[in-house]
Amino acid sequence: MTDDPGGSELDRAGATDGNNQTRSLVAVIASISIVGMTFGITSPLLSLILERQGVSYTLISLNTAMAAAGSIAFAPLLPGLVRRFGTANVLLASIAMILVALVLLPLFPNFYAWFAIRFLYGMGGGALFILSETWINQIVPDEQRGRILGLYVTVMSVGIAVGPIILMVVGTEGLAPFLVGMSVVALGSIPVILARRSAPRIGARSTISLLRYVRIAPSGTLAGLTLGFIETSALFLLPLYALRRGLEGDLAVLPVTIFVAGAIVIPLFFGWLADRLDRRTVLAITAALASVSVTIYLVVAAGSIWFWIATFVWGGTATAIYSVGLTLLGQRFRGPDLVAASAVIVSMYSIGTLVGPIVTGAAMDAWDVDALPIVAAVTSFVYAIVVT
Repeated sequence: MTDDPGGSELDRAGATDGNNQTRSLVAVIASISIVGMTFGITSPLLSLILERQGVSYTLISLNTAMAAAGSIAFAPLLPGLVRRFGTANVLLASIAMILVALVLLPLFPNFYAWFAIRFLYGMGGGALFILSETWINQIVPDEQRGRILGLYVTVMSVGIAVGPIILMVVGTEGLAPFLVGMSVVALGSIPVILARRSAPRIGARSTISLLRYVRIAPSGTLAGLTLGFIETSALFLLPLYALRRGLEGDLAVLPVTIFVAGAIVIPLFFGWLADRLDRRTVLAITAALASVSVTIYLVVAAGSIWFWIATFVWGGTATAIYSVGLTLLGQRFRGPDLVAASAVIVSMYSIGTLVGPIVTGAAMDAWDVDALPIVAAVTSFVYAIVVT
């Protein structure tokens, strides 16, 4: 496996001056934070609504998986769409898809209709992440790439974390949460509209097939698979682990909050580090720390200070794998190749979100809840070997 840092030929058409670069960064980061809030609102909201309708957990999981399926299905089409219509226009269309899905969800509160609607939602959401990451990677100087992408991931995590707080304020019944979500998404389009002329232009066609990116740049592309596998397993199954290990009531949800808190804080440090050291070395260190931190679960009591520290570090280092992986892709590719590579890493993330909870949940059923930290530790360790 290789990660050749030489890079493809630069696409000069997307070059911007300092003011345009700042405007672009503000637009994309603001947009992703606002839409991240929407994800944070809708993820628990839709699950709660389906549970009230008496839908089983298995069917709720299948319904939820349609968003990841939409992202995976739409990703290969994005390089061609960007080449034809431009980055900003396709990004705005992606936001519009999310908005339409939010309108349709309360209009058709039917379990089967939501399969199609969530597929549309996933198409828009996946495209939004791919294009925002491409936009940032295309315009930032390489010596600042790690820090800026660390900031991007941090702001996105803050947005997702704020979503459930908004839901607690407006409630989970009626139209109110959907109206808030629609308003937030609409606001997210404004900075993109204002900065659309600063978006990088992609004129050429990618010379590399999508599947070849995994072989050419495994460290970058497989970062998405690793985070998707770990993050979704943690968000869905960590409360169950905490319950079985002695945390009761609302305390069982607290590890998820600590995990997300780590995802907000720690990627900034590793982004800074990635601008000063060899990025593959930083990525290997990050993955190794993620493996070690979750392994600590096996030797400490849930609720102890070491348990909370381990959870914080685990959430932060797992998320930093993704941000540093993005940095490597930005270093390696430009222009249409970068759009395609970003599509691959987001598709890999979506695959991880599908596979992670299934594999980890089955392992917990077959053995014990300690299968959660074991599977997560092995996943990070294997990735560290790939990077090395």
